[in-house]
Amino acid sequence: MDAAQTSAEKAVAEMQRSDSASLSLAQSALSSILTARGDLQTAETILSGAKPTPAGEGAGDIELARAEWLLAKNQFQQASEAAKRSAEDFSRTHESGNAALALLVEANALDMSGKSGDAKQIAQEALRTPGLRRSVWRSHGPAC
Repeated sequence: MDAAQTSAEKAVAEMQRSDSASLSLAQSALSSILTARGDLQTAETILSGAKPTPAGEGAGDIELARAEWLLAKNQFQQASEAAKRSAEDFSRTHESGNAALALLVEANALDMSGKSGDAKQIAQEALRTPGLRRSVWRSHGPAC
């Protein structure tokens, strides 16, 4: 995870210098890495600067990173709502694998908030998504 964090930090720095439209994607990726590492304060700072483009590009990635961060802070209802927005954005842009991953985060947040019936229904919907296996492989490698 150190290499991923270093790469993401370099990408954010480079995109800030060039004022790249991809800056928010790099910021959301770095925020996700920092959240996974438990550095929630830095993840929040990075995530607060992530904004979708005027055309809405990056909204799904930003909301997914926000959902992960909220989940790590035990703010389950807000995490569920952010994950749902992420899944909707990914679905709108035909990114079914990412939409399914967002649905799984939503299901996890719902389960943690005691809504296991809703969580099960959403998880089942996610698991029926054709692109899920490929997205999990890309995000987490062959160990999944």
